[in-house]
Parts: sequence; structure tokens; C-alpha cells
Amino acid sequence: MTLLYVATGMAFSLWWAPVVRHGPDYWIQPGDLLGMVRASGWIEYGGFSYLYSLHSGIVTLPGFSILLTPFVAVSQALHLVPATTLLPLPRPTQWLLIGPVAMAASAVALAGLDALARSAGASLVRRRILLVAAAAASWSVVVIWGHPEDLLAMGLGALALSRAMEGRTTSAGWLLGGALAMQLYVVLLVPVLVGLLGLRRSAPFLARAALLPGALFLALAIPNPHATLHVLLDQPTPPSVNFPTPWVLLAPHVGRQHVAGGPGRLVGLAAASALGFLAARFRADRLTILWLAAAALSLRCLTEAVMTPYYVVPGIAVALAAVAPRSWRRWALVAAAGAALTVLTYHRPGIWWYFLEMAGAFALILAASRPHWHRAPAPEATPTVEPTATPSWAAVRGPEEVPALAANQLRRS
Repeated sequence: MTLLYVATGMAFSLWWAPVVRHGPDYWIQPGDLLGMVRASGWIEYGGFSYLYSLHSGIVTLPGFSILLTPFVAVSQALHLVPATTLLPLPRPTQWLLIGPVAMAASAVALAGLDALARSAGASLVRRRILLVAAAAASWSVVVIWGHPEDLLAMGLGALALSRAMEGRTTSAGWLLGGALAMQLYVVLLVPVLVGLLGLRRSAPFLARAALLPGALFLALAIPNPHATLHVLLDQPTPPSVNFPTPWVLLAPHVGRQHVAGGPGRLVGLAAASALGFLAARFRADRLTILWLAAAALSLRCLTEAVMTPYYVVPGIAVALAAVAPRSWRRWALVAAAGAALTVLTYHRPGIWWYFLEMAGAFALILAASRPHWHRAPAPEATPTVEPTATPSWAAVRGPEEVPALAANQLRRS
């Protein structure tokens, strides 16, 4: 599936404009990914500490830019032509290396969703169908929008959830830390994971998960605190470019064309904390834990001031994994609602209609994937065992005569 993902993505990038649009011969490249490539170049030359001051467009921790730095260095050693914003090039040869590398990040997302479905008890056929549906849903995340870090965060977060359900908390903590280093929206899974593991096991788990993102944050915040705190806490986003929701009316303005998305995401985190209490109650039910994880990831979209269509992919993908062991009717309903939601997010009917359509589609997805909740049966009363009465013949005889009398009684019986 990863090879098919990369092949179709590169075919779209290289040939869609000249073959389908019949326009100039140029390559379609996502602009957000080009910003990460430039950030990787600055990291290579020692500008990591001032990454947020260089207007790279990154509003999360730069985990993926760090991973991309060796490939950018190789492209420069091979004298491949990079893409620039000052002088747009129709066919920058650096894309021939960076494009497949970014699209190959889908392998982590597919592996994580497959691990979730396997932990939930889905059959091999269902897991294969899940991979096809997940690849189709996440194709635009990298090919159109240029955000492979979102897929890496989703895959690592899914692997962490799968390991946590199996009781492997050490590896789950490291995987969650890697997911947070890629994209901060994975923090919505933390209350569900804490409820699943319990307070006693959550302390070392959270310590491992905080090590990598904490180190990245300190490396950026200590030399450049103002820009780092502004980007990570305010998370500025332009409503004129993306899709505003009613939350934009309450979001504080941080510039002429940007609003702060961070306060709304704190509301989503508070709502996800309530799901953590449900996870603590139903921690033995894996399907319920998966459903709560899908609901937590859906809160990201329902509390965003400015939406981007690829934000809906993690919630849809985890819901598909949660419903994979269920009936085909439920699976088809969740898949159809997810496809409709993916299409709806690309249209602008107005901020209220946009939000209501998105909320209704998510409500349908979560209702169709909801597991059956049953109360635990009351323990049955243990039958009282009456003490065996002492035979009358043993009471009137002496101790030395009891074995012989018992043998005679057995023969008579």
C-alpha cells in the first residue's frame, strides 16, 4: 500500500498539470512541505534555535523537519535544484527525492492503524480493507496539502495506543513521545491513555512520552523564547486561506490576517479529559477504548477556529479501526460517512453550515462505530455446602473399629 501510495502521489505531481489540465509543463508541489524543506536546510546550517523566527510556516514541534534534514543534505550534495518562493521553478529536481520520502511516511500511519485493528480482534480481510480505506483517506494529506508529519503523528499515536492496550507501557511511552514531536494534536489521546493505564502506571509512561518533545521545546525556547511561545501557544492560522468555523468569532487576533488557534484547542483538550474518565471505567473493553480515541481525535475538528480539510483524517481512520471487527453494515456506514465528510470539508457554505455539516458527519461516524456497553453481571451467590453428618455407627464404636466398619458399609452400598 505504501508503494502504491508513493506511485500514485508522484504520478499526480508530475503529470496531472500537463496531461489532465493541458496547461504548462510544471510539477504540482504542496507549498507547506516546501516550507519544511527550507526549515530542514536551516537546521543543516545551524539555524535550529531560530527556526520559528524564519517564517517557515511551522506551527508545531519540528520533529519531521529534523528527520528530513539528512535527505535535504543529500539533495544538496547531488546538486539537485530546490524550489524557492522568490523565483518559482516549474520542475525543481529536488522534488524527485523529497516527494517520495514524504509520501513514504504513510507506511507508519498504515502500520499503526493495522496494529489497532489487530489489537481489536479484526480479521485479516478486514485489516486489508482498512488499509485501503486509510490510504485513500490520507492520500491528500501529503500529496495535496504536504503534511507528512500529521501521518507520522497518527501512526505513532496509533502504535502507542495499541501497545498500551497490550500492557506494553514502556514502548507505548516512547512512541507517544515521537508522535508529539511530530504534531501536537496527539495530546488529545493522553487522557484516554491515562484512563486506560491507571494513575499508578501513567507516571512513568508520561515521563517517557514527555522526554523527546520536552527536549525539542527547551532547545527552541531557551535561545528564542518569544517566537517559540508565540508559535506553540498562539498557533496563528489565516482564516482567509483556510476554512473558518464559528470559533473564529471568539479567537483572539494575532495579526492582520491571523487568529490564534491555541485557545480553541485547549477547549478540545478539556473535553478529551472527560473521555479519560470513561476510559478508566471501560479499560477492559478494547473496542470502547478505540471508540474513545476516535472521539478524542474528532474533538480537534469540532473546536478549531480555522479548519483545514486534512484535519478530519485521524478521527475517521481510528473510527474505521474501531469498527473493523463489527458487522459489515456498520463498517460500510462509517466508511460512507467518512467519505462524505472528506468531500464536505472542501466546500465553503458559510461558517455555521460548515461547522454543522462537519459535526453531523462526525456524530454519524461515532454513532455507527459505538460499541455495545453492558453492565457487568452481578456475581452469583456461592451455594452453601452443608457439613457431612457423622454416621451413627462411627459415633458409637471405638476409633480402632472405624476403618473396618467403613469398609463393610461400602460393600453393602
